[in-house]
Amino acid sequence: MKTRAALIRFNEWQVDEKRKALADLFAAIDMLERDEECLTVTTSLEQVKAAENEIGRIGYPGFAKGVIARRHNIEQSRMELEAQIDSAKEALQLAYQELKKIEIMEERRKKKQRKELDRREQAELDEIAQNRFTSKSGDH
Repeated sequence: MKTRAALIRFNEWQVDEKRKALADLFAAIDMLERDEECLTVTTSLEQVKAAENEIGRIGYPGFAKGVIARRHNIEQSRMELEAQIDSAKEALQLAYQELKKIEIMEERRKKKQRKELDRREQAELDEIAQNRFTSKSGDH
C-alpha cells in the first residue's frame, strides 16, 4: 500500500520536475527575445550616432559586424532551445501518461476493494436477515 502511494508521489514529482524544466526553457527563449529587442534598440542608437559624426561612421561597421554575429548566435540558441522544448514536451507528456496510468490502476484497485467490501457487508446483512427470519419462523 505504501509503495503504491510512494510510486504515485514519485511520478507526480517527475511530472512537476519536467514542467519546471519546460518552464525554464520557455524563460530562456523569452530572455533571448529580450536580448534581441535590446540589440535592435542599441543598433538604432548606434545608427543615429554614426549619422551624427565622423567617428561614429568609422566605428559603425565594426559594431554592425558584432551585431550580425550576436543575432546569429541568438538565432542558433533559439533553434537549440526550441529543439530542447520539443524534447521536454515529449518527456512531460510521457511522464504525465505514466502518472495517469498508475492513478487509474490505483483507482481500479480501490474500486475493486470497495466492491469486495460491499459484497462482504451484503453477505453479512443477508446472513443476519436469514438468522432473524429463521429465529422468527421457529418461534411461531
